[in-house]
Amino acid sequence: LRSDGPTRLPESAEALAEGKWPRKVGMILTDLQDSDAQFELSFQGDQLQISGVKIPSIEDAETPRDIVERRLLVVRSLSDMVDTLYSQFLDQRTSTGWSSKRESIRDWIKQRRRPAAPVTVKASEAAVQAES
Repeated sequence: LRSDGPTRLPESAEALAEGKWPRKVGMILTDLQDSDAQFELSFQGDQLQISGVKIPSIEDAETPRDIVERRLLVVRSLSDMVDTLYSQFLDQRTSTGWSSKRESIRDWIKQRRRPAAPVTVKASEAAVQAES
């Protein structure tokens, strides 16, 4: 599902309830220590792959070398943030409370699923369907 707000789409709830996994998500990561360091990227969680990274622009650089060095620092900052994010993920998955969190996620998925819409059939249509 591709949308600016895929979680609001009814199809998302159906897909989750049927066991489909979100494979790729758009993310915005911001370094809390440096509010200017904001990254927009695509993250494919099942392969731990990052693509399409938009890094912050390098302002007030005086030389080409300065631009390269600052870009390397920015990429290093992104790498550190992704490492921290993965570490937090592992902490959650290996914690003793993971099974209860997993159950709450399952409950959330079940609650989001739309009930099937009732189908009404006129008596004359039902008779035709019964004869076929």
